[in-house]
Amino acid sequence: MLTGKVERNVFRRFGVCVFLGIAFVWIFSSFTLTAQAGGKTFTEYFETGKVYLKEGKFEEAAKELKESLRLNPRLDEIDKQLAKETQARLEKVNVGLKKIAEERRYQEEKEAAKKRIKEEKAAKLQAAKEKRERLVQEKKAAALAEKQRRDKLVAQKRAEELKKREELKKSREEASKEIGGGEES
Repeated sequence: MLTGKVERNVFRRFGVCVFLGIAFVWIFSSFTLTAQAGGKTFTEYFETGKVYLKEGKFEEAAKELKESLRLNPRLDEIDKQLAKETQARLEKVNVGLKKIAEERRYQEEKEAAKKRIKEEKAAKLQAAKEKRERLVQEKKAAALAEKQRRDKLVAQKRAEELKKREELKKSREEASKEIGGGEES
């Protein structure tokens, strides 16, 4: 997972910064250096570091505050500012981690929604197929029933025609018997 590597990298960098800050304070706390270097006083470095800190430029702020601490290592206010800088970095890391967690949750919800939509579409498609199959079966049943009804009507008509023919044949036979029987008398 890429986000796991990113999280470890952020924590690793943060740990290195904290370690370097503590080591710097410890090493230079025993030295008292001049109050001015490169034309700037420790106060100017300190104030510039505070400005950078407020602007969110953490790396620049750390450089300025560390230089101020180098020039005057016993100043407690610089230690407080370094602590604030460290806290600000930690908060920035926490915000980044929260964004990563929110993004992960968003992606999971998005994937779940896609899966749910896909399942709903599949269910609708299956229902449509079943409905279509049911309609086809109903049409076949209706067609078969219609064919049976027509066959029954045809059979009834034939039966009626046969009956009429039989009656006609019978009536002819009777008529011919009457005609033939009347001649004999």
